[in-house]
Amino acid sequence: MELKMYIGLAMADTIPEGAAREEEEKLSGFAVGLYKRITSHLDGSEPFSETKLEAYRAVTRIFDVVQILGEVVARNTEE
Repeated sequence: MELKMYIGLAMADTIPEGAAREEEEKLSGFAVGLYKRITSHLDGSEPFSETKLEAYRAVTRIFDVVQILGEVVARNTEE
């Protein structure tokens, strides 16, 4: 699945240069956990709860509004 590839590539890109082997293994384990959890949701074997999904959507909407307000303020400050 491409998701596995993307998570692996993102993990490789985020490991600091010169990181200890121990740190690389820890991050690799985290990446594997992300992959498993996401695929479990997508294949329906362990979906995220609707409550958590709705909470995430609500928070995201709030941050979207804050971002737009920040952009408007920045634009008005430049003028």
